[in-house]
Amino acid sequence: MAARFLLGIFSLGLATLLVANCSGSSFSGGSGAKKSGKDGKDGDNPTDENGKDGDADGEDTGDADAKDADGADSSDGPIIDETTGVKTDPTGLIAENGDDSKHLVPQFGLLANDLKCGMCHLSINGDVVSTAATVPEPHTDARNKAVVNGAWFASQDYAMSSEAVNVRDGVQKNYRGEEMPKDLDKDGKPDFPRADFDNLAGKMTGSVKSNKDSFSKVSSSNVTLIGTDSDPIVLKGEVLVKGDLVISGRYKGIGTIYVTGNAYIPSDLLGQTSPFPYSTDKAKAKQHAKDAVKDRLDALAIASHGSVIVGNFLPITAAGIHSVFERDDTPPEMRSGPLNTNSVLSWYPGGESGISALFKPSALPCGTAAQLNRAIGRIDAYLYAEKAVAGHSIGSSYSINGGVIADFFHIISAAEQCADQNAIHPTHKQPAGHSYVNFDYRMGEGLLLLKQMNKYFKTTTP
Repeated sequence: MAARFLLGIFSLGLATLLVANCSGSSFSGGSGAKKSGKDGKDGDNPTDENGKDGDADGEDTGDADAKDADGADSSDGPIIDETTGVKTDPTGLIAENGDDSKHLVPQFGLLANDLKCGMCHLSINGDVVSTAATVPEPHTDARNKAVVNGAWFASQDYAMSSEAVNVRDGVQKNYRGEEMPKDLDKDGKPDFPRADFDNLAGKMTGSVKSNKDSFSKVSSSNVTLIGTDSDPIVLKGEVLVKGDLVISGRYKGIGTIYVTGNAYIPSDLLGQTSPFPYSTDKAKAKQHAKDAVKDRLDALAIASHGSVIVGNFLPITAAGIHSVFERDDTPPEMRSGPLNTNSVLSWYPGGESGISALFKPSALPCGTAAQLNRAIGRIDAYLYAEKAVAGHSIGSSYSINGGVIADFFHIISAAEQCADQNAIHPTHKQPAGHSYVNFDYRMGEGLLLLKQMNKYFKTTTP
């Protein structure tokens, strides 16, 4: 039975956040023109369902435009001035030296409030923030106690014992410092960060291309982005998907993808170049991050107005596996119906069988269910959801390299079922007996992922 880890991430007028998960400790390390429209069919029309480019809200979605916007060189990384040899940033997501805006992004690996079911088998590498009135005692697992390689900043009280979670750098109660989101509504409580999805379109300047879908700035339909080692997804800057997103495979470049619907990550999502692993020594990690920013290593954030769904989310009746959204410990407001988790089945080609074909086996199978081949090993992205970051890595532990902000964080893995708990997982490069959320220390050293939410974050002294 998969261990469960339930975290609550922001109360702040939202539903209480629960996190169900298993595992944790130390860190790891020319495109197609078809669109996956809301009718679930691929077509040859190079525009979105609007049939227009460059409309009033700043949309520019034609395939030809996407190619022009990407260009042969600028989409692949930094532009190097031939005279000075200085790298410049074509994405708008790298702050220059001395620019204080580089600190107006999340400075924590996980934003969480309520650990109702425990942090079994989870290791968080980076700081944790919580804004509830108290952080209660969770269920625990004696074999693989939860670990925070960082500090825990609680806006009010913190009731967990060291027997439940080992917080290396200690707990700070009643915290109102630089890592806590601002209280913009002046109600005396830190706010849950939100993007203004209704008005994002005109702020988008980036592009994305893959062997499935490609667009510039804004897509008005559902989008599928699949990358391979030889043909990765290419990111450049910030883009908006007005609909659902399905994304997996290899990517290169730097970008944030905002999604008005749900974002689905059915299998591993890997940058071609990665700064991970970071040292567990924060000073060393930050220096490594500064070097990685200079080198413009790949980086991605996915921000959903709905939910980010990781790995399997479908019931497998024959194997006795329920959907993670229909478990007894899932709050009513975070079940499949209210979250519309099955919306993708109505538009993705092939429906449930089409989505199921995107699932992959575990690189290090753990437990008998591993034969179902629906595992997540690694996601190189900072994940944000106004509702849930949730899913099921069947037969494997997992690693999220970036960070997580969500109202409901509920990822189940098979970490506790690995026969050799210390075996190094081939994909996430950490002991298989834990799962991981690893903060990307480039956030705060010049990487501006999620910058449309920067009003919530405070300037930090470098």
